[in-house]
Order: sequence, then C-alpha cells, then structure tokens
Amino acid sequence: MEALLFILFVIFSLVSSYLERRKRRREVELARQSQEQRAKRQDQELDVDSEEEWIPDFDPFADKKIGQELATYPTTERELQDVESEIEESERRNLEVERSLVAAERLIQETDGLSQDAVVDAVRRGPSVFSRGLKRSTSSRSKNQYKIDARRAREALVFAEIIGPPISERDK
Repeated sequence: MEALLFILFVIFSLVSSYLERRKRRREVELARQSQEQRAKRQDQELDVDSEEEWIPDFDPFADKKIGQELATYPTTERELQDVESEIEESERRNLEVERSLVAAERLIQETDGLSQDAVVDAVRRGPSVFSRGLKRSTSSRSKNQYKIDARRAREALVFAEIIGPPISERDK
C-alpha cells in the first residue's frame, strides 16, 4: 500500500510539473505575441505621423493647414538673398540698439552722484561732458565710507554670532 501511494505521488508530481511547464511556455508565448503586436501598432502610428510634416501646435483651436501654408521656404536664389539681407538688416539694428543701451547704462553710471540739474545739463550736452571733468567731482565724494564688501560682511556675521546670542535664540 505504501509503495502504491509513493508511485501515485511521483506520478502526480511529474504530471503537475509537466503542466506547469506548459503553462509557463504558453504565458511566455502570449507575452511575446502581445509585445510584437504593440511594436507593430507603434510602427504604424509612427509611419502615419512621419507622412505629415510636423508643425508645433501652440494653439489647439488653430487650423493646421494654415500653419503649413505659413511654413514657406525660399525656392529661388533671389528669395534666398532677400531673406539673408533681411537677417543682416535685423542683426545690424540689434547691434545699434545694443550700443545705445550700453551708452545709456554708461550715462546712468556717470550721473549717479550728480544733482538733478547737472544731469539735465549733461543729457542736453551729451556724453562728452563726463569725459572732460564732471566725473572727477563725483569721485571726490566717497560713496561708501565703511568700505563693506562681501568678505567683510561675512566676517561681521561670524563675529556677531560669536559675541552675541545665537540666531536661534534671538527674538524674531
């Protein structure tokens, strides 16, 4: 009787392991097929998307055909030269604006310590006034008599922390 039970146990174990292997193979095959189907669908979607020219869609309500009409490229040598000349003209204008901004910043820096009347006179006369001598009169006045820079400010904070109570214990 014990031998029969042992033989049945072995047979049951072999059958169950065989069925388990078949089940795993079937799951692997199904996973492989579904992955291939997903890859095919993605390829088809990419093929459909690549056929149309992609235009950034900033306005969701805009008609996409209008954007395609606006994307025109120069086809002749003359059109290309016109586009290049427009680009050069805009770059030249940008340089002029940048130079005027630099001159305005320099004027502001030079008129920093002057009175309102002196500033109005300087603006009327132009920037040549500052190169002659008005700038020297502002440099005689010290703007920062304590001469505090970043290093001294850090040192002051460290000394204040050492001498006084800690920041965590100070009243807020």
